[in-house]
Amino acid sequence: MKIESKIRRKSGTKVLMDGIEYHFKPEKEGGPHIAVVTDQAHIARFLSITEGYCVADGDPALKAENDEGPALGVDDPIRVADTAGDDGKKAPAKTGTPRKRGRKSAAQKAAAAGGDS
Repeated sequence: MKIESKIRRKSGTKVLMDGIEYHFKPEKEGGPHIAVVTDQAHIARFLSITEGYCVADGDPALKAENDEGPALGVDDPIRVADTAGDDGKKAPAKTGTPRKRGRKSAAQKAAAAGGDS
């Protein structure tokens, strides 16, 4: 299957996955950066990174879903969750203060020092 890298570098993008190097580069001047990926696990992994990769337009391996199964021909394809609500708007991003790691509470400090809390 032809996978497109959404990131376009002057000399293309090389990705090493399980000992196989994929070189995403244009097939013709100014075209999308494409690599042929045949390993089903690698296809699933690339397509799970929606910010960076997608199925190349015009790939004959990509066909509309039919009665025989999923379009990609993968037994268990990774599907991106639909975050749009009934009104078509995207769900709001999660917000909040990130938890700070590595800090001990006063009780933890006292217990570590051998004192009472």
